[in-house]
Amino acid sequence: MPSATHAVASPSATADAAPTASVTLIESVPVETTLGFDDVPDTAPTWIAMIEGAEREVALGHFYATENAGQDDRLDAVIAALEAAQKRGVKVRVLLDALFAKDNAATYAYLDERFELRQTTHWGSRNGIQHAKYMVVDGDDAYVGSANFDWRSLEHIHELGLRIRGVPAASISALFDADWQAAGGAVPDYTEVSAFEPTAIAGGGQVELVGSPKGALPSDDAWELPRLVTAIGEAKTSIEVQLLNYAASFRNHDSFPALQDALLAAAARGVEVRLLLSDWQKSHLEDVRALQRAEHITVKLVTVPQAASGFIPFARVVHAKYAVFDGRDAWLGSSNWKGDYFYNGRNLGAWLSGTTLGPQLRRGFEQVWTSAYAETLDPEADYTPPKRN
Repeated sequence: MPSATHAVASPSATADAAPTASVTLIESVPVETTLGFDDVPDTAPTWIAMIEGAEREVALGHFYATENAGQDDRLDAVIAALEAAQKRGVKVRVLLDALFAKDNAATYAYLDERFELRQTTHWGSRNGIQHAKYMVVDGDDAYVGSANFDWRSLEHIHELGLRIRGVPAASISALFDADWQAAGGAVPDYTEVSAFEPTAIAGGGQVELVGSPKGALPSDDAWELPRLVTAIGEAKTSIEVQLLNYAASFRNHDSFPALQDALLAAAARGVEVRLLLSDWQKSHLEDVRALQRAEHITVKLVTVPQAASGFIPFARVVHAKYAVFDGRDAWLGSSNWKGDYFYNGRNLGAWLSGTTLGPQLRRGFEQVWTSAYAETLDPEADYTPPKRN
């Protein structure tokens, strides 16, 4: 069968080597809230700047795409930048999951008419979602994070991502090519994708790409689940985690104990563990109740107030996914901590070691943790899940 992609050189780097990548934290902040940093770039203008700098190609991998029909929004400006890029000769490819194609038919049709669009439903022999959220420009400038290609993600949802320039962006480009060919019916050889190796970055430290699922990565070493379990196991003082939601199970209710056991073991040896989860977690509280009952673990649920304009379906929520270990090293990606994200779907993230970004993420965590939007979970209380749609 045809191979999906050619290998792309990805030289390894050490902390002593000249920086071969730069990494910047990017955020989306729900309007009419006090969340967010003044010194962290906003997602929408960052995406637009990346697209405006494109000379050859823009490749986007997203869970789904939806714009606010009949209304001007920040995603419209992103799409306009893509159209302008294409008019000047830039190739634009968009890879989306097929799950929400019917619900977002108008947006999918619009993108399909203007750019190259493919949809996917599986990874190798397994069904699973294209849940990663990323963009790569000219194989050298990439965004990786939690923001979907959704107008709500750009103005009504709390999102965090990274703009990565340099060597890792080339690996993301190669991974996209493999997934693109898989969506077209090929059987990719993911071992031909350039390795996700640690790369020295400006300002000190290293960045290394990680992802899921196992078997659809350059090597098993790039699988994020064992990296997270190891980091939790090696933490000495503190672990901070922010997610949309959490479960020690798969969607079909099979057990997924790896992260639950690791967090409980860390707390048992005295590590202070804090979890920030969205109020959507109220629909599944069993596993987080068990965490909250443990000594040295605190869980808070975050509620973002509705916008002045009224209720917006599937919005006004914290959606960022990251973890900080001992206030220094960090993971940031697109996986919620449930079994399916690690075993069945495409997710993509980055491991940050010895950088200034770990402390920066921890400051962001503290801001949300101490805000009026966060409430400590009462493990004995009954909660009513919020309206989502």
